[in-house]
Amino acid sequence: MPLNHSTYQLSDLKNVSNAGELFQYSNTAVDGALGGMFLIAIFFIALITLSKKHHIVDSAAISSYGAFIISGILFYGGLLNFQYPLAFLTIASISTFGLYIRNKR
Repeated sequence: MPLNHSTYQLSDLKNVSNAGELFQYSNTAVDGALGGMFLIAIFFIALITLSKKHHIVDSAAISSYGAFIISGILFYGGLLNFQYPLAFLTIASISTFGLYIRNKR
């Protein structure tokens, strides 16, 4: 049984003249997954960096709100699907609720 491989039209790459256009073409070819993985990497780098000095709940709130803002901008630019801003808004809401509970004690 032959494997079903996805094929991409690489002849369109001759129309790419800079790194931004290459990113847009690559992101379009994989249906927004490239921009999403880039944003998830930024989220985890910020989370790990901030957790060295702050509590993990504080770090999650700060990095998720930052990722939400960036994902909103990238969604508006057409580089991300709607699921990414929604996911980061959910993470931000949960971490903010964790901050509320932690400070309530």
